[in-house]
Amino acid sequence: MTTKTGILQAIRQKCLDCSCFQPTEVRECPVSTCGLWPYRFGRDPEPSRTRGFAKSPVYTGGGGAGGHQGSRSPPATRGGPDGSSVPPA
Repeated sequence: MTTKTGILQAIRQKCLDCSCFQPTEVRECPVSTCGLWPYRFGRDPEPSRTRGFAKSPVYTGGGGAGGHQGSRSPPATRGGPDGSSVPPA
C-alpha cells in the first residue's frame, strides 16, 4: 500500500537525485516550475489540504447500491466499412 509518507519520501529522493545528492542544492533549487518543487523537502506544504495522494487501507475503490464492486462494460461495437463504430445487430 502506497502511503502519503512513502510518496513524499520518494519525491525527496528524486529531488536529491536531480541535485547530485546535495541537500543544499535541493534547498536552493531554482526550478520552481517543477511539479515536485513544493514537496522537495519530503514534506507536504499544506497538510490540511486533501489532494488524493493515497487512499486509506479501508478504501474499496467504488461504491454503489448494494456494495457491488463490479464494473460495467460499454456495449460492444463493430467497425463499419468506413471505420466508424456500428452498434451490434
